[in-house]
Amino acid sequence: MKNLFFSVPVFLFLITGFLQAQDSKVDDIIKYCKSIDANIDEENYYNGYWMHTINYRSNCRAIGLQITTVKFYYEQPRDSLVENDKQSDFLDIYKPPVKIKVEYNIAASQNITIEYYYNEAGKLVYYHFLTKGDYRCGEGNYYFRNDKPVKIKFQPLDEGKEVLEKFQSIEKDSEFTGQDIITIKKILNKADDYRKMFDRLIYIEKLDK
Repeated sequence: MKNLFFSVPVFLFLITGFLQAQDSKVDDIIKYCKSIDANIDEENYYNGYWMHTINYRSNCRAIGLQITTVKFYYEQPRDSLVENDKQSDFLDIYKPPVKIKVEYNIAASQNITIEYYYNEAGKLVYYHFLTKGDYRCGEGNYYFRNDKPVKIKFQPLDEGKEVLEKFQSIEKDSEFTGQDIITIKKILNKADDYRKMFDRLIYIEKLDK
């Protein structure tokens, strides 16, 4: 009984320490993402990150016209001198994008915005999902470290109007469910696909030049 009595404070101390460590990781991720956004100026790239944009126009069943925009934010590349016997060339060296933003509509009543934030190594650190319109209003936040979830948070948005489906309020920093893990894997796979798309864009840009 005495051992149990002394183990309870230790257990509470460990849990408190774990939660504080998780909060610190999340705070660092939020600070990092805010620093990226502070250096995005879509009107004047010279003030911060540069941007490539892809626009899609699709005629989707039950939706009609759907416009999808994908924006890739990245650091201005540096160049490296490559010399051979015949000539000297400068090779552009790109870092992975720091952020990728996807926007699309569902008919005329719902707008979706998804943001992927990457660290310098090209690893996903933050995924943000925002839906606004007549159907649902809310956002989802996924925080990552080394391809592992640190925290998941969902919260509704007050748009001052009734919506057809309420967005649930959820906050998790441990004991992720099997469905959470499936969703996380899908997010990581999509983040990797978008990053590969950025590499492809760099290649295509040079084809006729």
